[in-house]
Amino acid sequence: MAPRYTNAAEVLPEELLAAVREKVGRGGCFLWIPSVGHLTRARRNELVVRLQEAGHSTTAIADRLFISQRTVFRILARAKGARSGDGSSNHRSTESDGTHKPTTQSGPHGPEEG
Repeated sequence: MAPRYTNAAEVLPEELLAAVREKVGRGGCFLWIPSVGHLTRARRNELVVRLQEAGHSTTAIADRLFISQRTVFRILARAKGARSGDGSSNHRSTESDGTHKPTTQSGPHGPEEG
């Protein structure tokens, strides 16, 4: 199932459309409105893993959750890294302030000392 796009002018009352235009500008934009049953990112990621474990293909998962197949692969790789405890699938770590930093890479015999 593909995402459904609707022209806001066809479904919103003029007053609401005017308020949206005031907030986002008159140049137009794409606006995403989450459904009532919208998943949080964490719940979505858990669902991706469960669907994969249940035998669904990455394409079927992507179509069902309206995400790219690449996103499905990333979620599954992170989940696999978290389960193995090695973190090998993570290329960055998140700091407490929300910024990212590269993880330290080790050689085959442990971290290199300089």
